[in-house]
Amino acid sequence: MDNLYHQMKDILKMELRNIKSTNEYDDLVLNYSEIVKYFDKNIRNNIDGLTKQEFINFFQLVKTYRKGRIQIQPSLRDFENTKYYLKKLVDENISDEWKLENIVTSNKGIKGMQKTGPTILLHFYKPYKFSIWNTVIKGKLDEVGYFNELDYIRTSPTYYPWNEMQKKLAEELQTNLWIIEILWTRCKGEIYDLF
Repeated sequence: MDNLYHQMKDILKMELRNIKSTNEYDDLVLNYSEIVKYFDKNIRNNIDGLTKQEFINFFQLVKTYRKGRIQIQPSLRDFENTKYYLKKLVDENISDEWKLENIVTSNKGIKGMQKTGPTILLHFYKPYKFSIWNTVIKGKLDEVGYFNELDYIRTSPTYYPWNEMQKKLAEELQTNLWIIEILWTRCKGEIYDLF
């Protein structure tokens, strides 16, 4: 599986090099900072006053720059429940393991969101700790048993190895987890060819 990791890393590295050779990298960083500001202002620091439209707008911003599908509509039906779990998400007194178990991997948390949505929220809560779940790439890696060889015993067995791999890639490619997610989305076809 090490060979597969290095092949994927090489594809991402080449795309990162292409992005950095233009102004696009600077634009991605600037766009990211806009999303962080929006998250901090409207979600992290204003959950009680958060409206459904502001919640939608946050995900629209992410979707525009990430260029990936995000399902959020079901979480709007019981918006008070969503806000309850958003408060838990930003509460520094609650462990990250609890957040992973109750907001990302179970159906106890924000109802109706696929794993991508909650991991986007986790990412903007702690950008250097949590990556964004990419269902398509993670699914392909699961098909070939990529994570089966890893002995992770954590609250969130499916997200944890994915997240660790993303952090390793970000460190080795000297970028951040947001850019790694953008690279996965852009290189999906080339990554598929590896399987």
